[in-house]
Amino acid sequence: MEKMSEDYRKFSWDDVSTIVYAVILALYVTYRRMDNPPQWLLGVIAVMILLKSMSEIVYYFKQTKRGKRRIWSLIFSALVFLCGIMFLLNAFGLLGE
Repeated sequence: MEKMSEDYRKFSWDDVSTIVYAVILALYVTYRRMDNPPQWLLGVIAVMILLKSMSEIVYYFKQTKRGKRRIWSLIFSALVFLCGIMFLLNAFGLLGE
């Protein structure tokens, strides 16, 4: 039986990112299925999306310092950030249905 390497046991940033996006998606699906959903739940989803997009942008700039350029990652992070702003405005009732 082979031993597992240390690199295999560590969580990578991609694993954490996938888990956080799955939690956000699960919360959003729960929100959409409720008959009378609370606005605070939409606010929580919006804050999670905003924090996730900001952490993706920080991760992009750290990768850029290492010499890796992933412009699509920055574009995706900006789009997710705008989506979070939309959710936040919707949570405050500033957007229509």
